[in-house]
Amino acid sequence: MATVKDAAKFAARSHGTQRYGSHAYTYHLDKVYRNTLKFGGSDVEQQAAWLHDVIEDTSVTKGEVAKLFGGTVAKIVDLVSNRASKEATFKRVRTDRSAVFVKLCDRLANVTAGSKNDMYRKRHPEFKGILYKKGEFEALWKAIDKALGV
Repeated sequence: MATVKDAAKFAARSHGTQRYGSHAYTYHLDKVYRNTLKFGGSDVEQQAAWLHDVIEDTSVTKGEVAKLFGGTVAKIVDLVSNRASKEATFKRVRTDRSAVFVKLCDRLANVTAGSKNDMYRKRHPEFKGILYKKGEFEALWKAIDKALGV
């Protein structure tokens, strides 16, 4: 059975020399992972946090993720991977509670980095309009709203 540590190592290898601004890409992945810890994510959600961009940004397939980390992790990673439009992606994410959680942890990591907050602020009404569910992940939403100043 794969562990969170296995997911972190696999993600680091898969992203290779990719960068997150001036940092190695693992900087961002670690921030997302730490958000899952802070907000009570399960082991599966923690693995998905490390892996959330491997399908979208590398040559790794959903099948490879499933083989190594199981179908549930692969499903979450696939759901949070961007598709043709942001709206379509957000609607896919909304179909799974764990995918919503990982997407929110990712968004919080991005908005606390601050470099693209004008873009995130502009997209926030659509993002929240699709993904928000009253009583679900309120602390995460509050942290995102605060970081964006909305």
